[in-house]
Amino acid sequence: MKRVRSAVFVKTASALQLQLCRRSPRAVTWTLRSAAFFLCLVFAFHPSLAFAQVSSPAVGTDATAQSATKQQPPDLMLRSIAVLEWEGPAGKPVNSLLVPVAIYTDDRFMDGDNYLANPVPLPVQSGTQYVLQRSGVPQGTYDLDAAGKLRGQWFGSGTWEPLHAANPYAQAASANRGDPDRPHFNAQADSGPDTHKLPTLHRRPPKNIPPPDPNRPVMAYGTPPPNILANYSAKNAAPRQQMVAVSDASPHPVIDWSYRWPNDAARKSMQQQVQLLAQRLLQHFMAQQAKTAADAAAAAAAAEEAEEKKTPQLVVRAKAKPAPSPAPKPAQPALPALTNVDFRCFAFTQTDAASQKTPTCILSADSPVANGPTKYVTVVAKPDIYGVPQAISQSVSDGTDLNAHPRVRLVDVLDAAGDNKGYILFEIDGTTDRQFGIYAMKDGKPKLVYITKKVPF
Repeated sequence: MKRVRSAVFVKTASALQLQLCRRSPRAVTWTLRSAAFFLCLVFAFHPSLAFAQVSSPAVGTDATAQSATKQQPPDLMLRSIAVLEWEGPAGKPVNSLLVPVAIYTDDRFMDGDNYLANPVPLPVQSGTQYVLQRSGVPQGTYDLDAAGKLRGQWFGSGTWEPLHAANPYAQAASANRGDPDRPHFNAQADSGPDTHKLPTLHRRPPKNIPPPDPNRPVMAYGTPPPNILANYSAKNAAPRQQMVAVSDASPHPVIDWSYRWPNDAARKSMQQQVQLLAQRLLQHFMAQQAKTAADAAAAAAAAEEAEEKKTPQLVVRAKAKPAPSPAPKPAQPALPALTNVDFRCFAFTQTDAASQKTPTCILSADSPVANGPTKYVTVVAKPDIYGVPQAISQSVSDGTDLNAHPRVRLVDVLDAAGDNKGYILFEIDGTTDRQFGIYAMKDGKPKLVYITKKVPF
């Protein structure tokens, strides 16, 4: 075959393809000639196909540049959310246990009660250290020494230690950082015979005592103190105190989610307005209950009267009745009283000036009723442009219907996902069991993003 001269390439695409077809070898069979001629016709009428490979390097370069500018996926993160419950004074509890709530990893929440259970779930493995928080501010650490099961729920038992650093997360990250390119979960060294790196949470710093053998059997997870199983029962659930506990080997900034009031008078005024809002919600709830009971009684009386009319009776002329006197207007019922009031306000919008933050106030309270079940109310409120709090979410229930309408109690606000955003942690109590729910603030309202399974008290 003769070489095509370089001058051919300056011709148009159609002419180029026709020139190539005319210079095909004569030894090609008739079938191949037909196929080649057909392809030449296609290329002649669609010159863009001929130069697809010429333009492809530029497209590939753009795609490479675009892929290089794409944000790399975030490092893996393992963050455990738990609740410490105790009896007695803070810092020196008489009885305490840590209840795992959720594990946040791979952009989602997972059940902390069975995460990597072998047989002990990862959140309650011995040696894990949790940072205790109030509104996101560290209050101390809780070092797990043992784990056990209580009424079907795993829990951890340990020691409450005072706070030794302003930001335990940063201290843990600097102490545990090895390879800077490894994922953001800590890894146990020599965690098995094959020295496979297993994920773990924030490990407590070594003490003066010799560390335990890392190759010990997984079943050796310690024995909880006997007083936990003996004294931690449903009958004394009310005196329990609660605090959020977070374990994470990654560094995170400490964010105080509590709202800073300009003065104490402003806080008291807002609390009075939110309490009034909660009392009116309770009043409406009780009025609805009374109306439902009255309607049921009237329906039962009407059914009984209809049953009596089925039997034949003598017709008696009714006597004339005097004109009824106007009924007095019913007195406005008094607002229900509130007890065990828990009022806290948070700033979900972090700004430099405290006066520019808009508080989100959460009030939980009980309302005892004479000769009746206690009512429970929780209201989430935000002030409008006039400073008057408006309910954005509420829950009202009583002790007789907790399975259908459970009691909702605030635990705290925390950074559950490690994304510097505030999440609300509620405890949701039924008659014989309870759950924990994590809510995110979306479109100005709390939205449920994760809820645990039901576990007995």
